[in-house]
Amino acid sequence: CAGGMITAGISYHYEIIHPKTRGMVYLVVPSLVSFGILTSGLLSLDCIIKDNWCLTQIPLTIILIILVLILHKLPESPVFVFQQTRDLHMTRKNLLFFRNGNFSQATNEFEKIQNAEEQRTMSYKPFLGRFFSTKAIIGPIIVSTLLALFQQFSGVYVFLFYTSHFTKMVSFDKVDIGNLIIYLMGFLGSIIFPLMIHKVGLKIMFVVGFFGMSISLFSIYALTYLYNVALLKILLIGSFLFWFQAGPCLTIWIIFNKVFPQKYQQTSQTYLSFLFWIFNYLIIALFLSVLSVLGMNLILIIAIMNTIFAVVVFIFFVDPKERKTH
Repeated sequence: CAGGMITAGISYHYEIIHPKTRGMVYLVVPSLVSFGILTSGLLSLDCIIKDNWCLTQIPLTIILIILVLILHKLPESPVFVFQQTRDLHMTRKNLLFFRNGNFSQATNEFEKIQNAEEQRTMSYKPFLGRFFSTKAIIGPIIVSTLLALFQQFSGVYVFLFYTSHFTKMVSFDKVDIGNLIIYLMGFLGSIIFPLMIHKVGLKIMFVVGFFGMSISLFSIYALTYLYNVALLKILLIGSFLFWFQAGPCLTIWIIFNKVFPQKYQQTSQTYLSFLFWIFNYLIIALFLSVLSVLGMNLILIIAIMNTIFAVVVFIFFVDPKERKTH
């Protein structure tokens, strides 16, 4: 259910927001996600729940109810309406709703929707054939697949899903407090790095993110044998999430948005969501069994993998802005 909601939500969101605001929205989303994780950690403090874990579900239930009420009032995506029904009146009506009644703006976007749909219809092929056999997007498919692989195997979701496990692993007494510190540092990164991305560039942010994550993990591994201080390890795990916000989290959806032509956006979002869930499942399913065999050496392996990812991105990745200027 969650996977389907994410795919549908991303596609709907992409189609209804103004094209000029998409870049800004993609920068804000990681902060909102991190804020949600931080809020969850805060509400999971022992002093609040007092062994009553049902309390942690109350905010989620409230948010879902609000979401259902809002979606009930929102009209369907104009792009979807035109693709499925060719209803010009309904398409214009929905566009006017999302553009606050700005007729000229809605008219311009309506013409773009018509042109994009005409191109899509002229180049129609079976679903998978249309996506995977189009030479113009073979490069974006390869790039997006590799970036999705790098993001998932960076280890971030292992640390998110098993935060309590790692907090106990570094011998931090207050597990709930340790988790909250880790989430807080991830949230700070999601606020700081979006302010830098347009000045620094996607490629540099990606490289810095992977290198920062690897340094954090190398430090945790070294401290295990040199200077075993639990609080310092908690801060380093938090810094791992902090640096994740610099590249693998923040830039990846921006890159996906830039490398795929508009008529392939829906299909690409579905494909990428599928990749994320497959990679996610493999990592989470194998983590505990691998950890039981490797122990802290798993931290070292993940650190080495992030270093390799950083080097590969630095050597082979071309920033979309640089590609357009050549």
